[in-house]
Amino acid sequence: METSGNDRVIPDRIKDYVINGPYNNPKTPLDKHLVQYTIGIALMELPFFLIAHFQSMLMGSSQDGFGNVYCQWIKISDIVYFLLGFWLTFLSLRRFYNSDLARFVCFIIFLGSNMLFFTSYHYGMSHVPLFFLYALVIYWSLAFHEHPTFKRSILIGLAIGMVILIRATDIIILLIPLLYDVYDKKSLIEKWQFIKCQRWKLLVGILIAFLPIVPQLIYWKIMSGSYFYYSYGSQKLDLSNPHILDGWFGSDNGWLHYSPMMLLSVFGLIMYRMNKKWALVSIIIISGYSYLIYSWFCYQYVNGFGSRPMINIYAILAFPMAACIQYVLSKKAVFKFGLFLFIIATVYINLAFTYKQLNGQLWSEHSSLAYNASTLFKSKLDKLDLVTMDIPYIQPRDLRNFSKRTIVSNSFESDSIAFFDSLSSSKVFYLSDLEYSPVLLHHVLSKKELDNLQYIKISGKFLLKNSPYYYYHLSELAFNVKRQGVTIFNKSCKIDNKLGNCSGDTIPVNIFEVKLNQWSAIEYFIPYPIHKDLYEGDVFEVYINNQAKSKILVDDVSISFIYK
Repeated sequence: METSGNDRVIPDRIKDYVINGPYNNPKTPLDKHLVQYTIGIALMELPFFLIAHFQSMLMGSSQDGFGNVYCQWIKISDIVYFLLGFWLTFLSLRRFYNSDLARFVCFIIFLGSNMLFFTSYHYGMSHVPLFFLYALVIYWSLAFHEHPTFKRSILIGLAIGMVILIRATDIIILLIPLLYDVYDKKSLIEKWQFIKCQRWKLLVGILIAFLPIVPQLIYWKIMSGSYFYYSYGSQKLDLSNPHILDGWFGSDNGWLHYSPMMLLSVFGLIMYRMNKKWALVSIIIISGYSYLIYSWFCYQYVNGFGSRPMINIYAILAFPMAACIQYVLSKKAVFKFGLFLFIIATVYINLAFTYKQLNGQLWSEHSSLAYNASTLFKSKLDKLDLVTMDIPYIQPRDLRNFSKRTIVSNSFESDSIAFFDSLSSSKVFYLSDLEYSPVLLHHVLSKKELDNLQYIKISGKFLLKNSPYYYYHLSELAFNVKRQGVTIFNKSCKIDNKLGNCSGDTIPVNIFEVKLNQWSAIEYFIPYPIHKDLYEGDVFEVYINNQAKSKILVDDVSISFIYK
């Protein structure tokens, strides 16, 4: 990382991506490289960028857009847009609920959801500004329905245009002014009459919505020869295969998995009588939006915490949440107490996961239910916790009442390609410049070995000379089961971030921490039976995945069976 008088905080690899990223994208029909993303967020951040640029000039610092001053002002931009969205959501809620409830709903959405993570830490992305724009459309739509004016129509159109420019899938925002206050046949007829009466104002709003999109169309025309150009290449929606349940509940960035507080909004959808005007539009937008965003090829939405696109519609979700809370508060004390416990528990879950994400003890896009459940109440992790994240099975911590039998092992003492390592005083296997090692262990299973079997233990000792320091490219100790030459089961445990770590909850282990040039043992346990039945003749193999082609020293690899 470079430094300067401006305290540069952006790593050079990120700067290189920003500057040279377009050149890694496929060329357009005009043989040009263009930026994959639209200009929407750049426009939203422009006022703050200009302030940072002016401040850098006054300070005599580098005005390259990558210094600490620029980063701080981009962070401030997210805080400003959150506060504005928070305020507008509160004002909109107050039209239907009392001020205390409106204020409380806004507060718990912030504290009990991934909004906290993106506002306080993971700044510069599109979701907080989009939350503000959604809140703006809701606020002015309510005002327009009370007193239609050209000014309000223009503001609605401008906000909708910015939303569509930033994320085309959020075109569903059009339904807010169209379906608000529609809940039965009579209200539908009244809405149609309202649209006809206000058609000229609405037409002006539609035309205004195109204004922020025009510069993007011109850019695409210049770079590709077409006013409409799909810049995401092979990254596409697959509308025939949505992953809604995984997107909502999955451990790999599932929305409600990491923000369970928002279940109150889901429950509120069935309480439409509490606020009929918002019932239909809320149900259609939440279901339709979920269908769209979870049809994306990467429905986990990496580079974030929890399902980040859902933040965009939190201003809408505030209404069914308020309806749910108001309904429960009208019931007996036991239900009120249950609601209180639910809110306390879900706020804690969000804060705990947020803390772990910020401190390198969680990577929500690559986690598991077993890992999250076993570490939820732990502020410090140990090596077995990291293994649970990889496998993912909860690892046994007390094997005193079990017996162990080593089935096959390899110390490489008689291996012709091994060499003597002075640090370990033994012969070791050296893996370098290979993406996969040869098979280090091979064992053909016999039927009697399965009697009373509880765990399959895979272990080895490793020393790393270098590491990619990129989680998805870390080396792995892999276990493979084959039947008639076909793999039926495979698990692997990352090596780099286990080296140098010790067992015990007092050790603040970090999933991204890598220690080089020191020998460390790694072991993991797979509970039996696994999800595939094992039969006599099945073949066990152990090898190393080495995507980054790191330099690794390997010793004492073994497969052991743990019996009760």
